[in-house]
Amino acid sequence: MSVSERKDVVTKFKLCFNCLNFGHQVESCYYPGCPRCKKKHNSRLHVDSSHMSKPKSSTQTETQTTSQDNAVCHAMTSNKHAPSTTSTVMLATAVINVHDADGRPQRCRAILDSGSQLNFITSTPAFKED
Repeated sequence: MSVSERKDVVTKFKLCFNCLNFGHQVESCYYPGCPRCKKKHNSRLHVDSSHMSKPKSSTQTETQTTSQDNAVCHAMTSNKHAPSTTSTVMLATAVINVHDADGRPQRCRAILDSGSQLNFITSTPAFKED
């Protein structure tokens, strides 16, 4: 798949051009960006101007590129589909003390998600009155 075709897939599925995940756009992405040019796009979407002017030198290079491209395409596709079987998911949690407006500790359970970008609190502990 060419870089142009990959960009079309990213646009079609409204994925982030930087991390290729769904749910945000490149402007709010925290991934570092392309290691080749340091711009905010995925390295699989990088267009090297010198590469475009040169013809491919061998069939082996083309085969390796195709193999790598299929892996990236598969990753983007698997991001969009839920598993067909039901499975149990374990979430890491911790019991924490949250101090209320009066400075008193309130015991709560927190879900630990190392990949999240947002923090949430339910309205019950947020507005709890004694």
